[in-house]
Amino acid sequence: MRRTLATIAATAAVLALVARDPGAASSAVTLDRLAKAVANEEDHVTRDELDQWIKQKKKLRLIDVRSKEEFAKSHAANAESIPMERIASAPFDSAETIVLLSEGGAHAAQAWVILQMRGFRNVYFLRNGTSGRRYEPGRDGC
Repeated sequence: MRRTLATIAATAAVLALVARDPGAASSAVTLDRLAKAVANEEDHVTRDELDQWIKQKKKLRLIDVRSKEEFAKSHAANAESIPMERIASAPFDSAETIVLLSEGGAHAAQAWVILQMRGFRNVYFLRNGTSGRRYEPGRDGC
């Protein structure tokens, strides 16, 4: 998964030079910063950590990036649906903490890169996704 994220991060860094979101935080996206965040596992939150954040009443915005149909079948309490294809243009506040959710975690990780490109820094994705399955290359089209 790290190799996949590194590839996404490289692409994101190039795209970030071209497109910036004027409403987002001002710090520039760099390939080095993205690679370090992934390497240091700053990009995700575990189920236990997320449970602690919720218990601490930390202000969170849970975003489910699956399709509207998948979201309608089941979703985490308090999650809102913003499908992957809308994540690049969805409104976010740079002061909020965003936790991205998807079935296996890969799409949430990709959405993390997109939001990093837009300048948002308080963004995480749920490790192993909502299903809790560990990532396996080739499964789920990733």
